[in-house]
Amino acid sequence: MMTSDSLSSAGLYKGTRLRTDRRGLLRFRPGLDSHLAIGLVRNLQLAYLRGELRFESPVAQQMTHLMLFEAVMPSNVAAAAAAMGETFVWRDQCVLQWSAPDGRLDSRILSPLLQPASLDGVATTSATGTVLARLSQQLLDDDRAEIGDLQQLLGSYYAHALPGSLFSHVIGAAPHTALPRTTLAREQSRLALAHERVENKWQGAEAFGSALEHYFQMGTRGSGGWLVERIVQTCVQYSDNKPGNKGRMLQSLLPLSTQLDGADSISALILCWVIRLIEEGSVVEPDPRPGTVAAYVRVLATPLRAQLAGKDLPEMMADQYAEEYAAILDATAQGNRGNCGSAIKAWHLFLCEWLDAPPLEAASNGEDVIVIPRANVVWPHETYRMHDWIDQSHLDERLQYELHLALHLLTALRLRAKELFLLRLHNVIDHGETIEVEVAPMIRDGPTKSESGRRTQTIDDPKVVGLMRNWISRRRNEGAHTTDFVFGDPHRPAKIYRLGVMYVLLNRLLKDATGDPTVSLHTFSHTWVTSHLLDAFTHEHLPDTNPLELIAKDAGHLSAATTLFHYFHGTAAALRFHLDAEIRQLPLTSHMAETLSGIRATTLRQRTKSSGCPRNEVYWDAILGRTPSTSERTACSRMRLEEPTLPPYLQQAARPQFRDVVNTLKDLSAGFSVEEAAMRLGRPAHWVNSVLTETKRQFKDLRVRRSLANKAPLGMRSTSADIHLQNLASLGIDFGRSEQLKLAGVAAFLQRHCSDMTLLKPLVDVWRESFDRGYLLLADATSAGMIFKLLHDCNVGSDRLAIACCRRNPSSPTPEESVREAEFHMAFHSVFRLPPLIDGKPLRRNRPRYYLIWSGVPLESGKEVSSASSSLDGFHALMLGMAAHTFMTCSATSGSVK
Repeated sequence: MMTSDSLSSAGLYKGTRLRTDRRGLLRFRPGLDSHLAIGLVRNLQLAYLRGELRFESPVAQQMTHLMLFEAVMPSNVAAAAAAMGETFVWRDQCVLQWSAPDGRLDSRILSPLLQPASLDGVATTSATGTVLARLSQQLLDDDRAEIGDLQQLLGSYYAHALPGSLFSHVIGAAPHTALPRTTLAREQSRLALAHERVENKWQGAEAFGSALEHYFQMGTRGSGGWLVERIVQTCVQYSDNKPGNKGRMLQSLLPLSTQLDGADSISALILCWVIRLIEEGSVVEPDPRPGTVAAYVRVLATPLRAQLAGKDLPEMMADQYAEEYAAILDATAQGNRGNCGSAIKAWHLFLCEWLDAPPLEAASNGEDVIVIPRANVVWPHETYRMHDWIDQSHLDERLQYELHLALHLLTALRLRAKELFLLRLHNVIDHGETIEVEVAPMIRDGPTKSESGRRTQTIDDPKVVGLMRNWISRRRNEGAHTTDFVFGDPHRPAKIYRLGVMYVLLNRLLKDATGDPTVSLHTFSHTWVTSHLLDAFTHEHLPDTNPLELIAKDAGHLSAATTLFHYFHGTAAALRFHLDAEIRQLPLTSHMAETLSGIRATTLRQRTKSSGCPRNEVYWDAILGRTPSTSERTACSRMRLEEPTLPPYLQQAARPQFRDVVNTLKDLSAGFSVEEAAMRLGRPAHWVNSVLTETKRQFKDLRVRRSLANKAPLGMRSTSADIHLQNLASLGIDFGRSEQLKLAGVAAFLQRHCSDMTLLKPLVDVWRESFDRGYLLLADATSAGMIFKLLHDCNVGSDRLAIACCRRNPSSPTPEESVREAEFHMAFHSVFRLPPLIDGKPLRRNRPRYYLIWSGVPLESGKEVSSASSSLDGFHALMLGMAAHTFMTCSATSGSVK
């Protein structure tokens, strides 16, 4: 992006004045000397082509060519010439790459004018300055000429020959970042980069996804100081660089993802960062030791939460991030600033990858924490590979469709991750052959990043249009409202369906399909911008339109400078297009064309006569149409590449999830048909029928147990399996109440441990014995202790629980009753370390002698509890669903249920 300093360094180029407009783009105003400078450079080009220039060394000749024909300025020509020995062929073009002084990768597609012989034995000298000074004198034919004159002369010429944004890159005023050779090798070979298979990599994927989902759906509410403190303590505990300590650190952090209720979003995001830092490292430290991780977390985690709490990170600008980081560095002790700067860089790269945060453009507080954009793209064949993998996976059908649709949307449109997930049904407008997508979040979703954040984009790909239309129709058939999310959960309208799983899967698929650890969902934005800007640079447009501004608007950027500076990586191809157009204007003779093309002059004259085209056009077509012959080196040379295979995590057979069982029963009890419930769940109808059948069998068994326990004739109680789930509410089981807030911890606990049969089977058995017409019966101290422990592990507070004791005299228990109550008192105290509340009640028919009261609000001693707040119908629904799930898991063979 153009700054006042970079503009000053650009200087004046022979009367060509430079200025920046209000959006940061470089503009030119030709001066009186501009045409003179342009003519002088063209004469130098012709002299070079005729062989009239004399060079003291191959280095001088290469530098001359790079400056006259490749738009390499004298300030960069030494670095470019030093890299000439590493040129390679990509797409039948010779590519030169070198590192710019600011750390960015610069690149040129070399013209065929550069003779193959001049590439052999390339070596720069230590006297580069002397070579350039002599070259400047020779070219300008002036003993007083200095390198600054050559810089100004070439600058004036390229200011004329190139669009302003490309010239800004050439002079270093607003540099772009080129695609690295690894990215080009992936495209050329159609293979992935070879990478080491680490078994425990992504071991924390589930915990990471849960914490990331909490970040997106929690907003900025809550408090998480306790969580950050736990993270710091855990990292410090395993900070010794002993073998296995990093794994122990990770295993100790993973359970925190299940304890995020009430934690603010920034604390959950810090947990995500630490998990990825342990497993993947960062560009600063690819494989950090435990001590490094602990040092980063100790110096940054707490001030990071304090500084960024309550802020909408995806919508912050680069300068806002720089200010926040500068404040953190200012408050950091001098001896810790080095670690803090490295930690900030690792943290911000994490934000760039997962939240589409902009790279930092300047150092914060004098510390080296500049973050350069990661230049990368996703090639079409890699996207096709991901679609193929999704089709071969054992994921549930709904998640498969959503992954396909998300990939298509990210390819067809420029969407940030947050914008993708926040799309609502009313944002999708069907126009028949095209679909219009509005990026217009609701007020509850937070503000947009800039005034251009609210925008409209069009999908015209028939395949994507068809997929989107079918999905929207499906969502409406599920009963979704127009304000519901496109990727919404049909069972929780305010939530996105398996957001954490979906987001993590998309990123894992990208990394496995490319083999590149730096690629992420944000890379699709770089791909979209690079493709559209390259098309804009290489095609003519109406004179009254500015394609760069239109692309920036579709990208959601306030300025085209942001789009170019951060997201455009096709500069080499764009430069080659405009440089060739300018070179073609140089007049040639047939003998010059013969020397440069290798084709006989008589043949070229015959081509001119037979084609009827202008002579100069035919000559330049023959010259510039040659395939470069530099060497056998290609983009793939010396690269470790491999054929990617279906990742193991997609081959695992899908197990029946407790959440799916409960959602199925909730739908069926609400009146949905089996087919409708299957559609909403994304599973086949036979699976829904198996859940229904097993639930009815479990309930029949439950009713028989109650009948025998009460010694009543079976005929007096309904034992038929042919029951309707809608009628269960009258029997104390209500799936409609399974979403009660007070049950959130229990539902999360059961889902988290749904595959642990050694834990769940005893719990289900205890619940079977405790269920009594909607009550949670306390039959004895042992079973009561198991129930208390379950609730304690689910973070249910002791102030929400009470033990109801039905007595002959509610206010005064008998000695026998006191003994029983003391047993329950001890069982409760052994778990919660607090005495329970006792609620004395009169004996009543059909009411158990001892049962548990569970309120959604804190209870007060001596105050009557309302029946609504103490209802356990939702809890019994969860446990009945778990009973069905437990039996299905134990009896089904692996992979039989999808």
